Amino acid sequence: MLQSFPLDIAAIKFLTTEIFLGTDFLHLHGIRHRDLKPENILLTSDGHVKISDFGLTVDGVSEFTKDPCRGTSGYAHPEMILGTPHGRAVDYFAIGVILYNLLLKKRPNKSRRI
Repeated sequence: MLQSFPLDIAAIKFLTTEIFLGTDFLHLHGIRHRDLKPENILLTSDGHVKISDFGLTVDGVSEFTKDPCRGTSGYAHPEMILGTPHGRAVDYFAIGVILYNLLLKKRPNKSRRI
């Protein structure tokens, strides 16, 4: 898991790039993950990223979905929490939170409220 050890800036940049590339691959194949978080980012023995836990994924046949998915508190895009239509941006929002978490060792907002 991503949180298992301290990372320097170069490693954070490399891993964040790999998370983006993996997410883009999913999006190109019509899949939105919708639950990206450090616990779902695994590292291979040679230091590359593997995205795991596809339990909340949705097929991206339509650009937006109103599927009542809640995601993980702190990583879920506000539109998901509110149950309003959401698209691929939910994954990019979560990557931003992961990056913030890696750099500052905390989540941007620990509150469960929007």
